[in-house]
Amino acid sequence: MKHALNWRVILLLLSFGLTLPSSAVADRTKALSLDEVLLNLKSRQESLATFIADFQQVQQNELFAEPQTSAGTLFFDRVGKLLIKTRQPEPYLVLLVEGKMISGVPGSVLRQKNLPGGKTFLKKMLDLVQTGDQMKKKFHIQPIPTFNAHRYELVLKPIKVNRRMPYAEIQAEIDTQLWLPVNLQLIEPAGDSVRFIFRFTAINSPLPEGIFNVGPIDVDSSTSDDTRENR
Repeated sequence: MKHALNWRVILLLLSFGLTLPSSAVADRTKALSLDEVLLNLKSRQESLATFIADFQQVQQNELFAEPQTSAGTLFFDRVGKLLIKTRQPEPYLVLLVEGKMISGVPGSVLRQKNLPGGKTFLKKMLDLVQTGDQMKKKFHIQPIPTFNAHRYELVLKPIKVNRRMPYAEIQAEIDTQLWLPVNLQLIEPAGDSVRFIFRFTAINSPLPEGIFNVGPIDVDSSTSDDTRENR
């Protein structure tokens, strides 16, 4: 496999991980209860306008003897733009914007295809704001004791594993100074897993000018694969 980055997993992490607990002013002298954590789900996502984060993705799969590693940077704009730029194992980019996915090697002609659901796809993936009660209906949620005052750890086990949620367990480590996830691991029922490690370098700051202008696009591939198959 030439390019190991799983952009759908990144979207899933954004929809789950970045809606994890947030609090403008947290009292770190006492342990937060699970209900207190879950009550802050909506406020963090609603306050997150932009971010830049370096990431490392580590996939463990029975098909490979060694873990497969990718690394790069995420650029996120809540208006509906997400750019994923990898530098390892090779330069590659994925841009999700306006119901389209644009991907390829930087500097070359990029490939474009429509996403399922058009313009609503990215919004659905990034706007899964859920209350604590809604989360509890979908997951068994267990806090994990930690001796680090600046970390909060959760294990989420889906009540029902299906195509939309194909993971048997999600482990989340939250930085309670940023109130954002810094370590997330998704484990499949068969044991395969993918781990993301995040280092946020900018939050709610202006993004670099023109960052989403990624270059020439092959207009001949602008139709989705599904549409072409149905012709």
